[in-house]
Amino acid sequence: KHCFRFLRCWPKTGEQGRSATMGNEDQVSVLQDAEIVNNVGKRSYQWVREVVNVALFATFVTVFSLHTLGTWDSGHGSVEASLRHQFENGPKPLAAVHSTEDWFEYVNMTMMDVVYKYHYNQSQAQTPSEGVLEMGSGNYLVGAIQLRMLRVQAGVGCQIPDTYQAYYKLCYPKWDDGVEDTTSFGPPQGPWTHRTTIEGGGYSGELGNYPASGFVRYLSTNRTAARLEIGRLEFYRWLEDTDGVRAVFVDFTLWNRNVNSYAVVRLVFEVGSTAQWVKTLNIQVLRPSAIRLDPSDSGQWPRLLGFALLVMFVLFYVAEELSELSVAKLGYLKDGWNLLDWVNLCLLVAALVLEAANLIGGTSIQFGQREIADPTHFENMWGFASTDLLVRQLNAINAVLMWVKVVKYVKVIPFVKLFALTIRVSWQVIAAFAVVFACVLMGFTISFSVGFGNVVPQLGSFGGSLLFLSRSYLGDVDMTVVYERHNLLGGALVLLFIIGMMFMMMNMYRGLFLHAFSDARGSDAHLKQAREDAEARERLEAAIWSGLKMAYKALDLDQSMRKFTPGLYARLYWQRKTRRERAREIRDRKEQKIRLKESLLMLQAPPEEDQPVASVAAVVRKVVKRDEKSGEVQDELYDVDLPAIMAPLGKKKRHLNRETVVRTAENLAEEVHGRIETIASEVSLEMKETLAVVAGINDVVAVLNRRVKDLGIQQQQFLVG
Repeated sequence: KHCFRFLRCWPKTGEQGRSATMGNEDQVSVLQDAEIVNNVGKRSYQWVREVVNVALFATFVTVFSLHTLGTWDSGHGSVEASLRHQFENGPKPLAAVHSTEDWFEYVNMTMMDVVYKYHYNQSQAQTPSEGVLEMGSGNYLVGAIQLRMLRVQAGVGCQIPDTYQAYYKLCYPKWDDGVEDTTSFGPPQGPWTHRTTIEGGGYSGELGNYPASGFVRYLSTNRTAARLEIGRLEFYRWLEDTDGVRAVFVDFTLWNRNVNSYAVVRLVFEVGSTAQWVKTLNIQVLRPSAIRLDPSDSGQWPRLLGFALLVMFVLFYVAEELSELSVAKLGYLKDGWNLLDWVNLCLLVAALVLEAANLIGGTSIQFGQREIADPTHFENMWGFASTDLLVRQLNAINAVLMWVKVVKYVKVIPFVKLFALTIRVSWQVIAAFAVVFACVLMGFTISFSVGFGNVVPQLGSFGGSLLFLSRSYLGDVDMTVVYERHNLLGGALVLLFIIGMMFMMMNMYRGLFLHAFSDARGSDAHLKQAREDAEARERLEAAIWSGLKMAYKALDLDQSMRKFTPGLYARLYWQRKTRRERAREIRDRKEQKIRLKESLLMLQAPPEEDQPVASVAAVVRKVVKRDEKSGEVQDELYDVDLPAIMAPLGKKKRHLNRETVVRTAENLAEEVHGRIETIASEVSLEMKETLAVVAGINDVVAVLNRRVKDLGIQQQQFLVG
């Protein structure tokens, strides 16, 4: 066997050794094979590092998963579904709003009935009494309701042909930057003015991107006062006619006591330049712990702990990636796992920053306190709700990326390595196929959008057409709607799409991937990888067994007591040893008596008719040794009367059974072997104790020698001085 740098070995003939001397003392030779020592050291360090990396990443994934799952509750979906059902259905459904008159009917008949369902305070319309209004089903309105309207300027960007100049009055363009109308209008005694900045008011809709500005009105928590305000808006033509209005927003915040969460509601009415109304109901359920730091809330501490651990893990992995980049240089970018790591880390950093911003911003406003004191106050929570939604969306992407990265750390699974090798070998072919696939899909998208965009709503835009064809590629839509609009063109496009995308592209992809898989299996890299996988499994098994052995040694109470409390261990050990020896002696005596009885019975030959059988009591005598002074029993022995055993045999020939003799010999051999093992264990135990005592004496002698030398040096110095 080879000797490593941490072992001392005696030299052998024919082996290379190295002896070192210290002073005049001969030292033990140390045999070292540099190559094997280095390989063993590297492998040991490698598997230790792999185990640590896997443990760290497993902890990271676990903390991230628990933290992400803790941001959502199953009750949130129930709250959103209940509110959506109430606001979308009613005497005037949301889908039935197509004009200004329909909008006022919806507000008066549906929205007001849902929000002010249990309140009919008509005596004090101008003095609302409650800042938190009960709505039923555990929901409460917190603060006022905000109405915001955006208009466009008349005559901006209009292109009227000369033929129709005589009929031209005013035109109202579609919503765009620079066309917003900020002119005040309304009742003469108090016209409605435009506000340029509204917190949380920005919105990206289907017909445009709307800024945080507009004409704003508020509805208090008093039902009568709110109805009077709606009537005033309708009387003074707050929405005027549909031509100039481009968007109306209704914002308010609810609190549900059953799940202790906020529901931020935004009703959006977009109006196109062709009088098209697009209605959208947005409901975002928001936990109070996501927008407020409350030390008294015990349920928030696990969330904060998970946040802090995620920050530390992200900093650690960012530092690790930077370290690898500084070492590998340009080769770092050739590994696709590194690019995936950076995408994952960037998304994690963005999610953590947004989550921290929500906590800091929400803690500063203390939502709910001012609303209770002033029922007419409105705090726009849509910004916090949008940020929380964005954090959950980023974490949703991060969850996929992180669990995909688990494959990177599970190197002992052979098929995972084969899959990664297949991707590495065939990425160029797959990239070329992706380009061809995108070009073909782009052509079909344009053809369907241009040919049927005016008659099929799903194909009215490029994005809608792309989504429609992507779903059809997966078999999720009905393509007959295209054929029904135009039999010839629709049938031709559908047939070409099936042949080109379904048959050719799909089969080409399967063939390319199978070819790459076959090449990867037959490559030298795969065989080398298989050997590395086998070595990795062996290292993992060795690490597991080593850890179990270390844990067993750490949990060995006798060794720990012997190391730290030798005196107590010695007393307990000798007491335990004495009891064990006494119990063993008693057991041995009983076994000896039983075996002896069996042996004697088997040795007795079958008697003749005139010969009596000697009993066991007649041939076995019990000998008791007693102390001469005290008379106590010291030992018990059994003596065998051989003449009594052999007497039945006489001088006549007896036929002894061979099996009986063999069994007797086996019993005697087992008895002898048991006694030898007992003596060997006792001698081994005594030798261990002796070695421990000798080692202790050696340590004491070494200390005494060192002190004698020090004393001699001090005396010599004293005499010289």
